[in-house]
Amino acid sequence: MRGHHLTTTTILALVLILAGCRTMRPIAVSGSAATTAFAGIEIGDLVTVEMRDGTKHRFAVGRIEGEALVSDAGRRYPRSEMVKLRHETAPKPAGLVGGIVAGYGVLQTMAAKGFLGR
Repeated sequence: MRGHHLTTTTILALVLILAGCRTMRPIAVSGSAATTAFAGIEIGDLVTVEMRDGTKHRFAVGRIEGEALVSDAGRRYPRSEMVKLRHETAPKPAGLVGGIVAGYGVLQTMAAKGFLGR
């Protein structure tokens, strides 16, 4: 009986984790691939930048001023000083809800077929 409870908990935890995971995607900061300074980045998005001096900063974008990102704390990060820029894509609320509903459906199906015990 205890093994079945552990399986249910594990499956539910995996569904919730996968539904809410984030992805990081690199964005070109120099060269011909960087036609628009910060394409796809919006106010509130999380980014990680590596600067020419070797420092790394992770912050929420407060605003975009031409060729610079400005953190929600007001610090300016010019594109010309960036070596790497990674954009962290937050999970969409619909995806999270969909994952929870799908996980619930899987658990209900498993329970109906007797895989989870009583």
